Formats: sequence, structure tokens, C-alpha cells
Amino acid sequence: YTMTLADEHKDFEDSVGLFSNWRKAGPVYALPFSSLYSKKVKNLITAGRCISCDDGMWEIARVIPVCSVTGEAAGLAAAMTDDFTNIDIKKLQEKLKNRGIKLSEKDL
Repeated sequence: YTMTLADEHKDFEDSVGLFSNWRKAGPVYALPFSSLYSKKVKNLITAGRCISCDDGMWEIARVIPVCSVTGEAAGLAAAMTDDFTNIDIKKLQEKLKNRGIKLSEKDL
């Protein structure tokens, strides 16, 4: 999935964390797990500035707090499997929740 600025306040079934737009107050983005990997290469996962997003979202996603969110999700997923196209997303989300990660604005 390629994230865009239009994704603010959008829920994703495969959310693995939240981050904000550091340039202004208010907008919150859920991070879809599907923006961390490609279906073409099943055993490669990304974090930080390398996630799938357009130019506008890259400006938001390039900062350290977002890198932390993507890194924790990617690292935990890598510990679970080497085929990200078939990961048990519910199990990954449960592990993230157990670590205190909020997956939706409803969790705030």
C-alpha cells in the first residue's frame, strides 16, 4: 500500500502503529503493515524513510518518531516470519498491543 496525505484519520485493518504530522497539530495516521513490504519480494521488509509513500507523505514519514514506529513493527514481523505476504497480522497486532502500541485513533 502506498500512503498519501489523504490517509489522515483513516483506519487500516492491518495497522501496526500510529504517527502524527509533525508539521501541524491534529492529523493522525495509522501505519498499514502493507506499506512495509512488497508482494514481489516476500522476505524483504522496510522501515523508516523506505516505506511505501508518496512525496507528500515522505515529508512526514522521514522523521525519527515514524522511523521508530515502522522499525518496531518491521523488527517484530521479521522475528515472526520470512514471508511477509502471509504473516498472521492479528498475531502481530496482538504482540504490538502487548508492548503498548496504539493501532487506531480509537485506542487513544
